Amino acid sequence: MTSPEDESLSDSAWREIVENYGERPALFAREPLTVAPDVDADPEPEPDPPPSLDDDQSQGNLFEALTRVEHFHPPVPPPIPRPRTWQRAAAWAGLTVAPVLALIASLTSTYLPPPIGWILLLWPIAGFLYLVFDMPTNSREPWDDGSRI
Repeated sequence: MTSPEDESLSDSAWREIVENYGERPALFAREPLTVAPDVDADPEPEPDPPPSLDDDQSQGNLFEALTRVEHFHPPVPPPIPRPRTWQRAAAWAGLTVAPVLALIASLTSTYLPPPIGWILLLWPIAGFLYLVFDMPTNSREPWDDGSRI
C-alpha cells in the first residue's frame, strides 16, 4: 500500500522532471499557409451525373460498364517440385501419407495388424529424422541465413 507521503514524493519528482525538461516546443508557431485563388484559371467542368437506375436505357449502359471490368487472372503456379532421391520421397511420404492412412484407419475402425500399425507410427518419425539430418549444414550464399520467402 502507498501512503500519502509517497504520492507527494512522486508528484514532486514528476514536477521536477517536467520543469527541468527544457524549452517546450512552440506549437503552431508559424501562421498557416494561405493559397490565393487563381482568377485566370478556368473552372473545372462539372462531372457528368451518374446514370439513373430508373430508366431502361441507363440500366443497359450501367450493365455494359460493369461487365467491361477486367478480372484478375493469377499467373500459372510453378509445378510441384519432385524429390531429388527416392529416400527423400519416402521421408516426405512418411510425413504426409502415413498420418493420413492412420487417421482413415482409425475413423473407419479398420483393424490393422500390429506390424502395419508400428510402421504407420515409426514411418513419420524416421522420415522427419532423415530430412533433418539430410539438411545442408552450410548456407547457399555467404550472407544467406537459410530463410526463404
